[in-house]
Amino acid sequence: MDKKFKILIVDDQPNNLKLFQKILGETYELKFAKDGTNALIATDKHKPDLILLDIMMPEMDGYEVCRRLKENKQNTHIPVIFVTALDTVEDESKGFQLGCADYITKPISSPIVLARVQTHLELHKARKKLETVNQNLIITVDEKTAEIREQNKKLLTLNKQLTREKEKALASARLKTEFLEQISHEIRTPLNHIVGMSQLLGMDCESMDESEKDEMIKAIMEGGEQLTRTIELLMEVAQIKTNNYQIKLESIDLNKLIYEVIDLHKDIADKKALSLSVEPFPDPVEIMGDRYSITKIIEHLIDNAIKFTPKGSVKILSEHTGKDSLSIIIEDTGIGMSQKYQKNPFEPFSQEDHGSSRKFDGNGLGLALVKHCCDLNNVQLLLESTKGSGTRFTIILKNLN
Repeated sequence: MDKKFKILIVDDQPNNLKLFQKILGETYELKFAKDGTNALIATDKHKPDLILLDIMMPEMDGYEVCRRLKENKQNTHIPVIFVTALDTVEDESKGFQLGCADYITKPISSPIVLARVQTHLELHKARKKLETVNQNLIITVDEKTAEIREQNKKLLTLNKQLTREKEKALASARLKTEFLEQISHEIRTPLNHIVGMSQLLGMDCESMDESEKDEMIKAIMEGGEQLTRTIELLMEVAQIKTNNYQIKLESIDLNKLIYEVIDLHKDIADKKALSLSVEPFPDPVEIMGDRYSITKIIEHLIDNAIKFTPKGSVKILSEHTGKDSLSIIIEDTGIGMSQKYQKNPFEPFSQEDHGSSRKFDGNGLGLALVKHCCDLNNVQLLLESTKGSGTRFTIILKNLN
């Protein structure tokens, strides 16, 4: 089970503390402080993921608490949301200048509190993951730079090899730049959506009806989920590409595994009114393989089939293709791929439709991960597709023992 986010609530009014306990207590781990001094102590002790801070408090007001928090480098990353009855532009401006992340105005509204808290916790979580990804990239770049320098010393006497390595380095730099640009785009787009919707809720919440609020909250949550999926896929691809993934061989019941994956996607297919069917192996079939990566192969191919099939069906077929080989076929009646795109569909961030012509969400990492997982397991992957008619992937597992 995922560890609960930790929230520190600072308010000198017991009734307000009880109200926040009622709104947030079931979902988050809550810590409380009744004044500014104890808020600073509790922050150092509990290291919360987010702070809800009342402004109007005796002795030390919320502005001063926020200022002292942000002076400490260990606390600068913690989002602070002011809770206040003050609603002038000057009040808000002062708070943002001190480093607060957002405002919640009194009287306190449960949906607003939940939405603001969830939004900033998702942003906080995304920033942490992004920092980890960036750190891994920096480490990788430093390692590659050291290797290139060492190679250059040796290549001084080998002109032909120097030329080849120079061309390779240029190509690597170009791909690196494109890779970083695409990462920036895939992360910035949902982040902008989340921030934009949050600002709209903050500026014009009182004039909105409940359906408009629900729609905006749903958009914020979808943006957070899209951001999370992108970062998780990036981490998985990076882990495999940098050879940090350790294969764990175990016995796998293929029929059971296929049905487990199907159960995860059935609701999505039902919502699109797609026929999702399975033809399992006629007899129980067990193979030795890495469960996680083989699951990812089947999972992402089924996910893509459902995603890119507006209507019709997605079929999973299983068959013996030889003494020591089996095939799992994932076939759909979706939009298909052009012959040109089929030449290299497994490149990270590769997508056939771009810009305003895109009709389907996605970050172009799913098939890249599938290809790496196939390579890890010595699995052959065949692709057949016709633009406008559908796609058929064949997973061939060999040397099963």
